[in-house]
Amino acid sequence: MASASADLPDDVATLQALLIAARAQSAAHLLMIEKLKAQLAKLRRMQFGQSSEKLDAAIHQLELALEDVEEGTAARTVLERAVMPATPDARQHPVRRPLP
Repeated sequence: MASASADLPDDVATLQALLIAARAQSAAHLLMIEKLKAQLAKLRRMQFGQSSEKLDAAIHQLELALEDVEEGTAARTVLERAVMPATPDARQHPVRRPLP
């Protein structure tokens, strides 16, 4: 982890630009996941008749692609949380201990 933070720039403007780019990429991945889910649902509804074997293969391929994208997005989210500090709103405030 120390080497990852050593690669980050020191100025705030560049860090903000990197954060905005990472969030845009995450949003694009989430959109892609939703599109794949919608396409998969459509194929499942069409799954009947003689061409159902072809649709089964297409459904299986889409399920695999969806799993890959979801795993990548989850891993990226974990990395973002580990590398980037929490925003002031996300920090937990200290809890008071009860009086003796």
